[in-house]
Parts: sequence; structure tokens; C-alpha cells
Amino acid sequence: MSLYPEQIHRMTTASMLREWREHGGKYRLEGSRCQDCDEIFFPRRTVCGACNSLNVEPYRCARTGTIQVSAHAENPILAAMGYGETVPRFMAMVRLDDGLVIASEIVDVIDPRQVVSGAPVRMVIRKHVRESNLAWQYAYKFVLVK
Repeated sequence: MSLYPEQIHRMTTASMLREWREHGGKYRLEGSRCQDCDEIFFPRRTVCGACNSLNVEPYRCARTGTIQVSAHAENPILAAMGYGETVPRFMAMVRLDDGLVIASEIVDVIDPRQVVSGAPVRMVIRKHVRESNLAWQYAYKFVLVK
């Protein structure tokens, strides 16, 4: 048995510059909003994907939403993607209250039957992956709203 049983995210050195650039999206669900056509994006973009405008500003996405589609970690596809080491584990497509749809993990699930389409969720910050230098990275995940 290993001293650190978690799956190592990458064996190369983590880029601190990249971490800093992605900080807003991972911790605050910060995306982009086009000031010309009001289209919103997550993760953030510098050019609007709808009208190709450069007039884009930071946008703070909604922190609550509903589950659209979910999958359990015992699914062989999820296990092949590296999500099979911690059971049970639920991945879901979450529709935020502002209309964006993002992929995320559903954590702190007591009853797996509650992870269904239409279930309300809210964002939390949790441990995400362990780097090769054994430092933890944190990111957004969602919990069921009771």
C-alpha cells in the first residue's frame, strides 16, 4: 500500500503561471460575458464565440443549478478516464441558474438515488487532484441541496 493512495494528476512540474491564470475559474466559477451580444462562456475566453467581438469582460457564473445528466464511477467509461479509484464517485452535467452547462463532480452523496436529473445543487470548493510534488489542487465541485 502506498503512502499516498491518490492518483497523481501529472508527473511533470506544475505550471504556476497556468494555475494563476485558471484561478478565477477553478475557485470562483469566473467566465466571460460579451458586452456586444451578452453571450456568456465558461471557462473564460478573450474572444466571443458567437460574434467574434473582443469586447469581453469577466463574468461570475451562478453558484447554484440543477443536474442535467449524471454517471456513476462504476461506469467502465468513467473508470477508464481515471475516475474509478474512489468509489462511489458521481460526474454530472450541471445547468447553472444563468443557463451555462458545465461538467463537474457531485460530492458528499449519502444516497446515490438522489443523484438524478433535475436535482438542485450548489457549488463548493474541494480537493481536486494531487500534483507530482504532493501538493493538493482545489477546484469547484457540487453538492446536493437538501
